[in-house]
Amino acid sequence: MSCNAWNHPPNCNCGWGGVFHGLGLTSGSHYWQKSESFTSPNANCPRCRAKVFYYESPYGGKVYFDQMGPPWPKHPCMDTYAYGASHTKVTGRKVGVSFFSQPKPQPIQIEDGWMPVYCFEIQVSDRLSDYLDFSLFDTENRKHLYAKFSRQLVDSRSPILIRRIKDQLNYEISTLNVRESKPTEIRLFAFTTIEEAEAYEISLNQQSVQKDEKPKPIVKRVMQHIAPETAERAILHVTNRDIPVRVKKKPQQIQKPSKEKKPSQKSLVASQKRNERAQKREEREQESKQKVRVKTALEIAFDEAKDKT
Repeated sequence: MSCNAWNHPPNCNCGWGGVFHGLGLTSGSHYWQKSESFTSPNANCPRCRAKVFYYESPYGGKVYFDQMGPPWPKHPCMDTYAYGASHTKVTGRKVGVSFFSQPKPQPIQIEDGWMPVYCFEIQVSDRLSDYLDFSLFDTENRKHLYAKFSRQLVDSRSPILIRRIKDQLNYEISTLNVRESKPTEIRLFAFTTIEEAEAYEISLNQQSVQKDEKPKPIVKRVMQHIAPETAERAILHVTNRDIPVRVKKKPQQIQKPSKEKKPSQKSLVASQKRNERAQKREEREQESKQKVRVKTALEIAFDEAKDKT
């Protein structure tokens, strides 16, 4: 009798038998931190009534899985139900999807080597701010894995599985994106020590620097020797003998008559307006000088008091 994904025998090689049941993850405080959560379906499909795994993220995302683990096969009924709901919203007509019209789920083989783990805590590494520190198992068997990812998209309450990479000491981490309405898989490459992660980042930086560096062109300085022009110079030191002195005269530069530009019509109008404003200003000043100044009441009182004394 073939395995039916229930009550696996110890020697079952389906990927979910002796491997998962033998872990004994019972110390977790959350549902997905226990072994039985990965092998025993916890819900029935509301349309075909099949046994499924129902997962709800801490932030409200919901999804049905046929099997828990990579490649995380989703239950096909939910896709047809989503199509019917969207069609009803757009056209106003309900689409009836019967049990016989449901797509038959094809058997999907779970990838080998994956193991669910109890994740105690996920926090940002103190030494590398871009890396996450996954604290796995109990305090007695504590193991740390370091992966480069955003802290906001993963949660320790979600199902977390690990798998060792062949011929390497590194691991793969498979979990679900808690920020999506229909959570999908997140697969991370993890190091067992933070020193390995630091060495990996240093090697990446060196490779990027080598790619960015371009060979600088070698600039050669070319010196061109130019012979001085021969010119007749005046002889300043004259000996006793009469030597004619030849002085080279500079050619006289002929000044070209400058063409006077005629002022344009706009400039003439502007200058005329300026002159009129200046003339009016002078007339106002002269009128103000000619006006008889009227004494104020204080000045009149002061003058009367002065006359009395």
